[in-house]
Amino acid sequence: SRRVTQAEYTKKRKSKKRKKIVLAVCIALLVVVLGGVGAAFAYINTINANLNEGVDDDLRDALVDTKYAGDPFYMLLMGTDGSAERDESGDFGDSYRSESAEYAGDQFRSDSMILARIDPQSKQVTMVSLHRDTLIDMGTNGKQKLNAAHSIGGAAYTIEVVSKFAGVPISHYAEIDFDGFKEAVDALG
Repeated sequence: SRRVTQAEYTKKRKSKKRKKIVLAVCIALLVVVLGGVGAAFAYINTINANLNEGVDDDLRDALVDTKYAGDPFYMLLMGTDGSAERDESGDFGDSYRSESAEYAGDQFRSDSMILARIDPQSKQVTMVSLHRDTLIDMGTNGKQKLNAAHSIGGAAYTIEVVSKFAGVPISHYAEIDFDGFKEAVDALG
């Protein structure tokens, strides 16, 4: 058997040590990458859950699917008079007292509605404010003010009514209530 010199032994030992260091660094990088991917996945799921909060099957059915990502689309933006405090107390204010029996329940009225046309290709947004007191024929619900649609059938019914009134397919929707407005103001300071 051949004798190993001190230099060869030291070189072999350093080589094994380097391999262990490289392996440890690779494992650490893998753990960091997997942790980052997991954190990104959790973040995206949280955003998705927040975006879909309160969206039921009726609302999904009321919205029209867009065919191409770059095509123009219509979006309904609504501000409702709902809040956690008003929901608990059942107080809809003096202006709604006479109609409170007719519109009893957990639905609130939409105080402001904006129909927006977004054209991603030309980078243009056109917005039209819809007057809440516009008298609309709501079929079986009779002639009502436009803002009553939300209290009658929620967001899904409001989308249907506005889509029919404006003659455009609505594919996106956003709603803010008093609590959300308060949070936005507080966030801005």
